Amino acid sequence: MKIFTKLFFVLVFSDFLIHPNIAQAIGVGVTPSHIEITATQDQPTESMITVFNTSDQTALITIQADEFQDRISIAPSTLELLPQKNQKVIITVTPKRASALSTHLSIKAQAKNPENFEPNSGIKIPLIVHADQDAKQRAIISLVTLFVIGVLLGILCYHFFVSKKLRQKFAPEHHPLSRPKRL
Repeated sequence: MKIFTKLFFVLVFSDFLIHPNIAQAIGVGVTPSHIEITATQDQPTESMITVFNTSDQTALITIQADEFQDRISIAPSTLELLPQKNQKVIITVTPKRASALSTHLSIKAQAKNPENFEPNSGIKIPLIVHADQDAKQRAIISLVTLFVIGVLLGILCYHFFVSKKLRQKFAPEHHPLSRPKRL
């Protein structure tokens, strides 16, 4: 039985030596595993990810947003990573309006050396952006609202207090040319 077990292990390990590239692929990793950004409308906001080459070969890596490419920029969007190395990548988001955006970042890796046929690999991480109005716009809206409320209150005060006194003062019975009414 011991001979059979030894023979089995020798055959399995010799297969790995003969065909070492059967189930391998260029490896890529990213931290954090998702990105959530709170941004202001029309203001660029940055976030950073770290991309890792987890393989033992130099990898060519491309990063792109699946949607909203006109609002999301990535620097650098392509990079060459040596084995077991990493690099920081800056994600800049500029929302056009106050809303929420949801997409994915696609990170794709391929072997730099075309002679070593290695399947490409990649991962996707979610990118969620919560965009709010600019503080200046909110302040202007608040001031305009307060002004309108102030004008309306002024009109109401004038109507109830000032115009009542004027009506009493200029009523016909108080007018110097008015005669007393006779019955």
